[in-house]
Amino acid sequence: KMHTVYLAGQISSDIETHNWRVRVRGHYENNPLVRIIDPCLSEFNLEANKNRDAKDGFSQKSRAEDGIVLLPYKDRHYVKISTVIFFDLNHYTKEKPLLGTMFEMAWAFDDTSKMVIGIHKGGEQERAKNPFARHPFVTETVQVWVENEKEACDMLDRFTDAEKDTPAAPLTSFSLT
Repeated sequence: KMHTVYLAGQISSDIETHNWRVRVRGHYENNPLVRIIDPCLSEFNLEANKNRDAKDGFSQKSRAEDGIVLLPYKDRHYVKISTVIFFDLNHYTKEKPLLGTMFEMAWAFDDTSKMVIGIHKGGEQERAKNPFARHPFVTETVQVWVENEKEACDMLDRFTDAEKDTPAAPLTSFSLT
């Protein structure tokens, strides 16, 4: 089965907001069963990243563009067409809220057929300190938590057979005894 994975999370001047996505793309670059949607690769975000001049590392010029109003529609489309979403809820740039990520999570909540994997460093204790990660809207949307994107990829590979093109054998009988 083909999987479309959307990489949701903060996009800022902190290089890790880009690098974790690069590592996921690298993990699946030769896998025809997994299609990655990386919002950092949109023309808008690529251009905004080049013209950084704001305190939070984004581009004032890009924010002023008329087309920026289309960003939520584009991201919503990405969420809707994905079958799996990796949500990185690490808050890398504190001056920049995770508002877009929270919208993406709300859109994901609408479709219970999606596999939603939350990424947060430091395990349960660190997640408990993050108001975004511990909010009931988030805890009810995220199906499983991992500490990094490698664990998210491993989870996807393990539970969906994304790394192999062999269908599971059909269940022919079942017994509780």
